[in-house]
Amino acid sequence: TTCSTCRSTLHSKMTKGSPHAPSNPEQNIGPAAKAAILVAMMVLYSLQSLLITASKSGGIGYSYDPNCVVLMTELAKAVIAGILLLQARAENPVSTKITLDMNSIKFAIPALLYAIHNNLVFLGLVYLDAPTYQLLNNIKIIGTGILYRAFLRKPLRLVQWVGLAVLMFGQMVATIDVSGGNANARSEGFMTGVMVMLVLAAMSGMAGVYNEALLKGSSDSTHWQNLQLYIFSVLFCCIQYLFKGRAVGSGFFTGFEGMTWAVIVCSASMGQAVSFVLKYTNNITNRFATAASLMLTTLGSYLLFGTVVQAPFYIGVGLIALAFTLYFVDSDKLGVWDYELLTTSQEKVVPLPPSEQ
Repeated sequence: TTCSTCRSTLHSKMTKGSPHAPSNPEQNIGPAAKAAILVAMMVLYSLQSLLITASKSGGIGYSYDPNCVVLMTELAKAVIAGILLLQARAENPVSTKITLDMNSIKFAIPALLYAIHNNLVFLGLVYLDAPTYQLLNNIKIIGTGILYRAFLRKPLRLVQWVGLAVLMFGQMVATIDVSGGNANARSEGFMTGVMVMLVLAAMSGMAGVYNEALLKGSSDSTHWQNLQLYIFSVLFCCIQYLFKGRAVGSGFFTGFEGMTWAVIVCSASMGQAVSFVLKYTNNITNRFATAASLMLTTLGSYLLFGTVVQAPFYIGVGLIALAFTLYFVDSDKLGVWDYELLTTSQEKVVPLPPSEQ
């Protein structure tokens, strides 16, 4: 007990009294700002999958090399982060902290995982339509919850684990195809797409959890942290591009069109937003933002590509909404509601006279 008390006291001094210990970023941002970041993420997630689907040549394949698009996206992220860093330094050089040491090399790990993930996004959308991709993309939240608990030592309440399970079940229900007319056409590439999404989920979960640890473990400027990450990402993408090789007569920008550049701009903007979500909220909140973007993606896919929305989708959306409630509503409030309901029910019970008992 004495040792436990000593460790608790030491941890308190390190986190509260030490000038080198970074403060908790989640406490430095208001609810309105958090909501704005999450809404931006919802829109960007939906927009990305819709733009990538729209950029397919003839609705089948890509006229451009996805590896070139990923490389340009990472380069655009680095440029944006650099510009934002210079702007922040010009406005407030004291609070815009920059540290360059051996810890910078740690950003190479999530950069490599993100590079693999970003290439798998294009492969997944070859085999899946936009709504199905977005639904299966939410598989990430299960793996992220496990990694979040295991590596960041962040406990989750039982009701939150139930919320994650309900979210997973809702995704499964929403992907059920009850039309029966396109079963064979879908099965040809559907299972391949599912396997791609499972690998994509693993890469994203590991990269996100490790990146969150790096972002919250330092008081450096978020723009500087982003710049370090994106420099390594550009390096890995360049290595991949050089070793992959290209067809004779095919240039780097072959097949690039207006829609291709829109994908690059959207993905680069989303990269900046993700880092702020990880630093000021957490990975699981980011995953729920992905789930919430499902409605926007499906609506856009219906309007733009004529994707048929079937009945199980609406059931799945209802389950996802239930998952949001289970995960985010404070357990104390749920307990108060249960107590009030129980108390009200007991007050309405009229006791029987002794003669009738």
